Amino acid sequence: MLSSELLHDVMANRRGCPSGWVSHTNKCYLLSSFTTSWPTAESYCRTFSAKLAEPMDQSSVNFLSGEVKGSAPLKNTNYYIGGGDLFVEGEWIWMSTQAPISVTNWNTGEPNDLGGQEDCLEIIPPTGLWNDILCSVQQGFICEMDNEYAQSLIG
Repeated sequence: MLSSELLHDVMANRRGCPSGWVSHTNKCYLLSSFTTSWPTAESYCRTFSAKLAEPMDQSSVNFLSGEVKGSAPLKNTNYYIGGGDLFVEGEWIWMSTQAPISVTNWNTGEPNDLGGQEDCLEIIPPTGLWNDILCSVQQGFICEMDNEYAQSLIG
């Protein structure tokens, strides 16, 4: 049984997410407070045993869209998430698992591979829609990790 102190700490920590992260379903998300390239963003997320966000369902897509439109720590920047078509042009996958991206939120006319070099995925405030972008652009990013507290409740 959880002590009242531990229960308070867990609840104050957004249902088991580390401080500064936000909880949605069984995931924790961190919206970066600095800008960097896609490869460096992915590496940064891994330092937390996390990855760039990979919203697998419409609920998660909507949640992340709302986060970048609302309380994002950086203004005037877009946010990388974990999708790309780096291996086969036009075949968008979640890079950590190589799973095809099945639920999308592309902006009209996207992905368009402008200049033949847009292989990474970003979310654009204020619309929350997706765009393909050069992986070297310096911008915000969103990390994702499993919410261990939620996982323990689920089983």
